[in-house]
Amino acid sequence: MSTLTVTAKGQVTLRKDVLEHLGVHPGEKITVNKLPDGRIEVIAARPTGKIADWSFGERIAVAEKSGLIRGGCARLPEIARRYREITDAAGNPQLTITEKDARRTMQVLHVVMRDLDPGR
Repeated sequence: MSTLTVTAKGQVTLRKDVLEHLGVHPGEKITVNKLPDGRIEVIAARPTGKIADWSFGERIAVAEKSGLIRGGCARLPEIARRYREITDAAGNPQLTITEKDARRTMQVLHVVMRDLDPGR
């Protein structure tokens, strides 16, 4: 059992071993359920609904956790992770990507495709 300290702002920091136990990585979300007896339940938040509705980051996180792909996606440039979110009112992409980011994106996606096709 871990004892945590509440800060003046009402915040609590979960220790690394607790986050690892939950399977939560930096930037991911957790869900806190208030139980009737004054206790709380902390669980890793998982995407729900159709996969097509998940963000790119959620898809990558689920694929990594399930062992479909390796953790190399952490090297994926932020612009590649968010390209669908950067659009104008008509839904057209509004971004400029550097040659370096494009090259790195291709390298990472090549590894992802290799991991998803083990029969190659």
